[in-house]
Amino acid sequence: MELTALPPDIPVDLGDIDLYDPSTFTRADQHPTWRTLRVKAPVWWHDRAGGTGFWCVTRYADCERVVKDYRTFSSQEGTILASVGVGDTAGGQTITLTDPPEHAAIRVPAMRTLSHAVVQQRTPAIRDRLVELIGPCGSGEVDFAHLMRRLPMVLAGEFMDIPQRYWDDIALWAGACVAPEDPAYALGRSVPQTLRLGHHELFACFRELVRHRRTHPGDDLISVLIEVSWATGGSC
Repeated sequence: MELTALPPDIPVDLGDIDLYDPSTFTRADQHPTWRTLRVKAPVWWHDRAGGTGFWCVTRYADCERVVKDYRTFSSQEGTILASVGVGDTAGGQTITLTDPPEHAAIRVPAMRTLSHAVVQQRTPAIRDRLVELIGPCGSGEVDFAHLMRRLPMVLAGEFMDIPQRYWDDIALWAGACVAPEDPAYALGRSVPQTLRLGHHELFACFRELVRHRRTHPGDDLISVLIEVSWATGGSC
């Protein structure tokens, strides 16, 4: 489908802008909307029917300030729209929901497991898993979107040394944590409940993996994060 767009010199009426509805991004090119916001309302309050509204920041310099000024704009309250007004139960417990200096204490050591040398070493295994994943595509009609739900786990599962029996469940729970309003990931009767259940299931699964890795450490990301926790006085 080819997206349509207004000519670049025609502004969009602010009252017509809806960035919360996902279908907005399938109906038309949104560049005129971004352009209008940058020019007319670079910091703009977006109302949301039935929920708490949110601020839209569209100029580069302002976005950079928001990202860097973590004391004012913390990540611990949540980083997705579903957490606006309700917070996130995983705040301060995952790398994406942690502010400096704790964020850097986790990120820097973890990056060692994603170095060029490590990637090169794991490439053959990842390639084999990818071939296995797309295998059903050559044998008739398949639900490609459902099949590709597992794709991130082909990489994450390898670098974190997660047994394949967990992959489908983790992919579902992770999807529920980042897109709890998507019916494909609904775990509860409401968006907040889906978000809570997704985090609960993920933490329960990784607690089991961590317990095993404490006595069977390796060179994977989970083992590295356990070392980081011990070094910083954590309880991982």
